[in-house]
Amino acid sequence: MKMHLTDKLRQRGNIGSLLLAAAFNKSLPQKNYNKSIDRNIVRAYNNAMLYITICYFGVLIMPAVKKVSKDEIIDAAVDVLRESGFAAVNARSVAKKLGCSTQPIYFSFKNMDELKAALTQRAVQMHTRRVRDSLRIHEGNDSRYSSYGMGFVKFAAEEKQLFRWLYLEGEQQGKYQSDVLTPEIIKVIVDEFGYSHDIARRFHQDMIYFTYGLAILANTDHLNLTEAELREAFRREFRALISIYGKPAKPPEFAVKAGVVL
Repeated sequence: MKMHLTDKLRQRGNIGSLLLAAAFNKSLPQKNYNKSIDRNIVRAYNNAMLYITICYFGVLIMPAVKKVSKDEIIDAAVDVLRESGFAAVNARSVAKKLGCSTQPIYFSFKNMDELKAALTQRAVQMHTRRVRDSLRIHEGNDSRYSSYGMGFVKFAAEEKQLFRWLYLEGEQQGKYQSDVLTPEIIKVIVDEFGYSHDIARRFHQDMIYFTYGLAILANTDHLNLTEAELREAFRREFRALISIYGKPAKPPEFAVKAGVVL
């Protein structure tokens, strides 16, 4: 004779197994067990086992979470910023760019404020690298100093959202990038033109006002100068400033090549 599941369990005297059978809708024998097993306990055990079962099988069938590094998340946030502006940077937009859920983002960052702080730092690094490269790489008919100014304006025109966040719309604390690079830039002025450190500092501060103006106009599409026109604009500003601070001990490269007497 085929024995019922509950009969087998009962023979073993396993009360827990009987309760487990009840959790899976196996009928409990009415006699002998109605008195010994409180039905409230059966109900509680039933609910507990159902919860455990759902959790267990849920883990087994849950899709694997895509592994995303912290740098990849920041890169995706930079892409969102570049394409749509800082206001568009949120967990959903970054996750969509990554092709995953928001879970990896909150695993790597406590909240969106922490991610946005990392994004700002990355934007700062990108801008610093861009401007620093312009100091190192310059065309033969330009001084390193004028190449810096042109590089700054080009960054504003080409990386509109990054520039706006760093210089127009951002609430980040600390120094702007021009201030971060000031010691390097002043050294370039001293080396190229022979000005004293103090004059070089004041010269550069005045040039910043001019450069920022061009950069903002370029960023907002109110300025559309060719490379040659932009270069000439900086040369004219340079001539205006040396009328205030005096002729440099070392004539700038563009003046020497063009035979211009400053």
